[in-house]
Amino acid sequence: MPCTLRAVRVGAAVLVVAGVLAGCANRDPVPAPGTSPAATPTPGPSAATQSSGADTPSAPPPPGVPVPTSTGNSPVDADRIRSLADLPAAFQCPSAVTPITIPATTPTGTATAAPTTPTGTATTAARKGTPAAVVCASRLARDEALYLWFCATREDKLAALTAALATTKYVHAGPNWVAGATINADMGTVGGEVYR
Repeated sequence: MPCTLRAVRVGAAVLVVAGVLAGCANRDPVPAPGTSPAATPTPGPSAATQSSGADTPSAPPPPGVPVPTSTGNSPVDADRIRSLADLPAAFQCPSAVTPITIPATTPTGTATAAPTTPTGTATTAARKGTPAAVVCASRLARDEALYLWFCATREDKLAALTAALATTKYVHAGPNWVAGATINADMGTVGGEVYR
């Protein structure tokens, strides 16, 4: 009889602890004193929602960088993309049709020397033009013409996202590419980070 009573007590204790832990797990984290909930950074997409290990960001995006509304798997193999010229093949554009290359632009009316701040550092924000892009009919987007940008760095990705959001209706991105479309909101099976 004492063993049965002890087993009941242990079982009851386990249930109480499990209930307390479950209650704690459902609570939102409390921000540190002096911060608002809006200032709390949100984590980036997880490795489980991306197509390759290179897709996982190591930190939340810096201020001013657009944040995706959703993230999903993409059939685009980011490991095969090393330059702008690799994008048509990665997006399964037919080789029978030559992709259209849109050259990079420089801003008009800017000084030849970069202006400096009072401390003497150069200011380059808002002085950049649009990055080069390629346009081709992607099988991944049900043969819709996609605007594609190659992104070697975070700065390149920001410039490409800025250009895509300014010139196309729908924007998806991966670790080293940005794609924009004007007809199909879902962009077929392109996937990746969805910005608009």
